[in-house]
Amino acid sequence: MDRFERILMLHRLLSSRSAPVPRREMEEMLGVSRATLKRTIQDMRDYLNAPIEYSRERNGYYYQTVVGGGRLDDLFGVAGIEIPNRAGELLIQSIVFPERDDSEGVLVENTSIVWFEILSEIRKDSEFLYRFTKNGRAFEEFIAGAYVRAGWPEVILTPRSGDKGRDVIATKPGLGSIRILDQVKAYSPGHLVTHDDVRSMLGVLQVDSNASKGIITTTSDFQPSIYKGDEFSKFIPYRLELKNGVSLRQWLLNLHPH
Repeated sequence: MDRFERILMLHRLLSSRSAPVPRREMEEMLGVSRATLKRTIQDMRDYLNAPIEYSRERNGYYYQTVVGGGRLDDLFGVAGIEIPNRAGELLIQSIVFPERDDSEGVLVENTSIVWFEILSEIRKDSEFLYRFTKNGRAFEEFIAGAYVRAGWPEVILTPRSGDKGRDVIATKPGLGSIRILDQVKAYSPGHLVTHDDVRSMLGVLQVDSNASKGIITTTSDFQPSIYKGDEFSKFIPYRLELKNGVSLRQWLLNLHPH
């Protein structure tokens, strides 16, 4: 169990209790020492602004209530994305943790707990990816996080504007270096990626001389005629990959199986 899986389990435990959870119970559930538990709680406070309080009387932790706002059960909601069965107003939280600025954007350090919560919803609901149409930037962050979870050593999230047709750049440096350019499209059902969109991606590959491969990732699908003829087929799969919503969901579930 890694750091973020511990955070996810701890959040779910605290959310399910109305009274403070004893420290020893939390340690046993997570299988960690007292020191590790304290670090995990501090991570939640520092990175996610989690309102975790300690009760000396019960020697346990709990989520603090907010006057007029009720319990923050939706603490880990995603910006603009309604997660079912969450009461109250959704909070805006980061899906990934940035490490530092890069000349091409922001180098992503790791995923936040929100990434795992989204994946959990995707696992339960095959159409959950369409909720990203309300927030395209959140989708870009989520895909960047997916590359991190897939083990890519360097993942860059490009700026909202001036991205030169690249939303996420994933790189494996060293011998046999690989540089992937991913163009991310949060489309609603029926809104298909067009021929011109694919031609645009090929143009991006020509400009970026170090790119190994271009990928177009969409929540929806591609126009069927794109797969016919040799205009694009000669580039697939080694220079170009077209990842529709079905393929994307399967890739994501394989990253973190039960």
